[in-house]
Amino acid sequence: MNAARKLQEEFNALPSRPLAAVPRREKPVNLFVESLSDSTWIQAHLDLANSQVVLTTVSGVLSLPRVETTRDQDFQAWLLEQAAVLHAQRSDLVDWDALAEELEEMAHLARAEVVSRLAQILAHLLKWKYQPTRRTERSWKITLVRERQKVTRMLLDSTNLRNYAQEQGFESAYQDARALAGTQMNLTRFSWDSLFPYKCEWTFSQTLDEDFLPDRNP
Repeated sequence: MNAARKLQEEFNALPSRPLAAVPRREKPVNLFVESLSDSTWIQAHLDLANSQVVLTTVSGVLSLPRVETTRDQDFQAWLLEQAAVLHAQRSDLVDWDALAEELEEMAHLARAEVVSRLAQILAHLLKWKYQPTRRTERSWKITLVRERQKVTRMLLDSTNLRNYAQEQGFESAYQDARALAGTQMNLTRFSWDSLFPYKCEWTFSQTLDEDFLPDRNP
């Protein structure tokens, strides 16, 4: 059996799936797969310049057309594929519309997470001030420290996210916090809507200040 035929048989024995869907374990433009035989290994290199996969095994080298995957077929593989083509500066292979949608979704999710964590902080500040019984005071302090640290780290990484949190997200978070705190205090909507100020009485900086706690309501 010649080397080319043996190599082709080794390739045919691989699991039936697109090569582009195999996770990268090292360099962004490399794919690594293993054959079904424990005694045979195959390294598949994604050659973007020639749009092909180069298979290297103990038997030799074989070049095959690259099999692409779509976002709907395998999302993780598609992300890795897009990272590879961007690293290779191959604009002709970029899935522009889908990639733009995913980047927008990532920004949306980051904003939503910041608002959610701010709401948790503000809800605990509302309970600290307005709840007459404080059976879980230590737990509240732990939550405040943890959430403040997480939000602060997120905002340090992005000026855009910080601007959004201060200008738009903070107000949304406070309104969510009113409902959250009222529910946790077992109040009716009418009761908590009357009890909590409609506008937040603390600044954005105070909300994230680990040493800040509001004065308790008389």
